[in-house]
Amino acid sequence: MSTLDEVLPAFNAPDLQISADDLPWVPNGQGLFFKPLLFAPAEGWWVNLVRVERGGGVSRHRHLGPVRGYVLQGAWRYLEHDWKAEPGSYV
Repeated sequence: MSTLDEVLPAFNAPDLQISADDLPWVPNGQGLFFKPLLFAPAEGWWVNLVRVERGGGVSRHRHLGPVRGYVLQGAWRYLEHDWKAEPGSYV
């Protein structure tokens, strides 16, 4: 009986681990940057670290699924709502 490593030797690779510090900040508009941390294409979701510089903003857009956010530092809000998310806020 063959082992999986014998049948698919090309797939026998160590796990790939990259520090978030080694990933680039990708510019995405004026004052907005993101750092992709995790992709799960089969499930249709991903995780990004988002940085918005003072005065920057995200233009109006839509999402195809749920979006979750956790504020690490600073604050953010939606222009059409009167609440503000601050450090420690889970949205």
